[in-house]
Amino acid sequence: SLKERIRFVYIRLAQMDSNSLNTQGNIKTLEIGLIDACNLSCPMCSHTLKPSKEGYLPLDHWKTIINQYPAVTRVYLVSNRSENTLYPHFLAFYTFLKAKGLSVTLSTNGLTHKPEWWKKLREVSDSTDQIRFAIDGIEQSTYEMYRVGGSLSKVLRNHTSFKGRGNDWLQYIYFEHNRHEDISGLVSLFQGRVKTLTSSYAEGKYFDSATTQVKPRKEFIVKFKALDNLFKYKKDFHIKCVSELNQEHFIDHKGRTYPCCFWADERGSDTWDLKYSFKHHDFCKRVCDKFSTQLREAWQVEL
Repeated sequence: SLKERIRFVYIRLAQMDSNSLNTQGNIKTLEIGLIDACNLSCPMCSHTLKPSKEGYLPLDHWKTIINQYPAVTRVYLVSNRSENTLYPHFLAFYTFLKAKGLSVTLSTNGLTHKPEWWKKLREVSDSTDQIRFAIDGIEQSTYEMYRVGGSLSKVLRNHTSFKGRGNDWLQYIYFEHNRHEDISGLVSLFQGRVKTLTSSYAEGKYFDSATTQVKPRKEFIVKFKALDNLFKYKKDFHIKCVSELNQEHFIDHKGRTYPCCFWADERGSDTWDLKYSFKHHDFCKRVCDKFSTQLREAWQVEL
């Protein structure tokens, strides 16, 4: 009946409004991958395993996308498989975000452009931003074990040109091969502003001590396949979605919207329907289910 149809519509609208991932007006933070390209070959990065030449969106297209999110207060440019500063219109895009009063968190290898470019970035940034320079070694020999193709002296030179507004941060990932390092001197260059992360790979599993090389990402892809097979037979799921908790969307270099960068990375070009509950997606069950999370930690499988 017409009455029942109207009731169904009201219920559906209520469900969409209550799910922060289904309503752009509720989203508070955006994570953005401006370009699917990188100037390094980090062994555990999915871009190294699956390189892409898909290009990027025009600046005006990005402006239209951002304007569709009226409640956003911070934008994260920390894509898990690309170097966002390679986007040709990066400074103009950053300036647009600041003109809208948004705070920005950028994770960068700091190896793109000349020092003068980094001075310009400093001028358009402010104290609410975080510009994280990824440096995982105090010496070139240690640094390049993971940042393959990188130059420690160059990133430090670009950092020197950028610093001055108190928003420069050191991003340091602890691996098996650099745990012995004393990074206090490096931290002092950033006046104590440091974000440390810990890689889960262990000696003998993802690090080859004989060749002093980090093993490539494909080494643990087989374990993802094992998770796929295991969760075909699991019926009850307890999913903790960080994107839902943080009211966040990820938007890739083609303007496609996903609940998170990991979903986009693993599912590729698969479309994520904003009107479809994340709890029904196989990827979310496999990766963010409580038991799956514990199993990945035990197996040392990183996203």
